[in-house]
Amino acid sequence: MKTPDFSKMSKPGRIALFAVVFFAIIGVVWLIAKLCSPVIDMLSDPVTQAQLEEWVNSLGILGVGIMLLIQMLQIVIAFIPGEFVQVMAGVMYGTWGGLALCLTGCVLASAVIFALIRRLGRDFVIKFFGEEQLSKYDFLQDSSKLETLVFILFLIPGLPKDLLTYIVPLTPVSMTNFLVLSTVGRLPGMIASTLIGSSVSNANWPLIIGIFAVVIVFALLGIWKKDALMDWAKKHGGVKKEAGAGEAKAAK
Repeated sequence: MKTPDFSKMSKPGRIALFAVVFFAIIGVVWLIAKLCSPVIDMLSDPVTQAQLEEWVNSLGILGVGIMLLIQMLQIVIAFIPGEFVQVMAGVMYGTWGGLALCLTGCVLASAVIFALIRRLGRDFVIKFFGEEQLSKYDFLQDSSKLETLVFILFLIPGLPKDLLTYIVPLTPVSMTNFLVLSTVGRLPGMIASTLIGSSVSNANWPLIIGIFAVVIVFALLGIWKKDALMDWAKKHGGVKKEAGAGEAKAAK
């Protein structure tokens, strides 16, 4: 289904649409804050914060291992929202500790998926996601700017990054380049999520609401402009003059 072309709207219409979306976002953030007010009050209590810290410390290395496994499962099972896992990592281990755990889990899971898909091929991926989903990314096969496109697709909010984790191994990109590009592309979103989690454990609600609002805005923009972004990627990705043996093997 094609996204409506809002660029054809009149200027007053675009301004009105922007205003509606903006106030809708503010309303959603306010409603979430209102519904979560009992949790907010509880986590604002220094005693609760001390108990949370004590509980995390009591888990020791087991807690780290469980959090790492959960993050890996989130990447493997592509339909689980990653933001929830990353926020929880931030609550338990802080912004940078949670980020380190999430990045490690993403790299490990992505490496396993890459190796598996390279071995099992396109038919295996089709069984889970369908031919229609995969065909949307067929332009990557012949792109002369493959690495650049992979990075951009992982960077843009609103695009299905976990689906891309299964699709990119079907292209000629190397595992090393894939892991670097996908991890760096995920980084801004992960930092935002673990920062929200860390702020929850510290009861820094203004920062939480601010980050949450920014994340929603960028996610909506990504979803809104998804088709336009995909068209841009197809147009500017370039086409290779020759197809190497690696491409043929990856596309099997």
